[in-house]
Amino acid sequence: MKQAETMRIRLAQAAARLIHEHGIRDYRLAKEKAAAQLGADPRTVALPKNTEIEAALAEHIRLFAGDAQPQTLRELRTAA
Repeated sequence: MKQAETMRIRLAQAAARLIHEHGIRDYRLAKEKAAAQLGADPRTVALPKNTEIEAALAEHIRLFAGDAQPQTLRELRTAA
C-alpha cells in the first residue's frame, strides 16, 4: 500500500472518530481537524472522499458503539 493511500485511510478514520465523538457535522472541517491531528497539511495531502469517511464512520460505530449503532446511524443520516 502506498504511503499516500495509507495516510488517506488514517485521515478517514480520524475524521470519522471526530464526527462520532465530537458531533462534527461538516465533513470538510472533520477532514481538516484530522489532518492537523496527524500532522498533515490539508492543502498538500490528498484528503479522503466523504464516502471513505462514511465507511470509516460505520466501522468506528460498529466497533465502539455496539448496540447503539442502528440508532446512532439513523441520527447521523438524519443530520446529514
